[in-house]
Amino acid sequence: MKTMVHGEGDGLPGLIVDVYNGVAVMEAHSIGMHRDRDLISASIKGALGEKITAVFYKNQGIQPEKGQNAYLTGMSPVPHIIQEHGHKFYVDWEEGQKTGFFLDQRENRKLVGEMAHGARMLNTFCYTGGFSVYALAGGAQQVHSVDASEKAVKLRV
Repeated sequence: MKTMVHGEGDGLPGLIVDVYNGVAVMEAHSIGMHRDRDLISASIKGALGEKITAVFYKNQGIQPEKGQNAYLTGMSPVPHIIQEHGHKFYVDWEEGQKTGFFLDQRENRKLVGEMAHGARMLNTFCYTGGFSVYALAGGAQQVHSVDASEKAVKLRV
């Protein structure tokens, strides 16, 4: 799993593309990227070839044009299990927040794990608990995880 496109940082304002086990999950936060979604999907497939089995477009609630989340190519069952620095997580890009797992926070989660030994922590807005898992694995004495989404909190390996 990796972040393929991270918007402005990659010179593509408003476009996010994360890849999970052969599925590219795309979000367009600008109308131009939204309108070119099929061209972008074809470019992803062209760049990664057979490594990509599906492209999922996460649109609902983002663009002013009414749209639905949909597979632009292929299909894939969710949730998927991913592994990040030895930790396993379920990712549900169809129903979850953003592209499914906030891959851009990978190094921050690792840092929390490295600093957590002996700590007592409160993880608010924990989503699926990534920071909490790292903290506990890093030796935190106690971690309380809180999120408004009951579904996200229940999404565990």
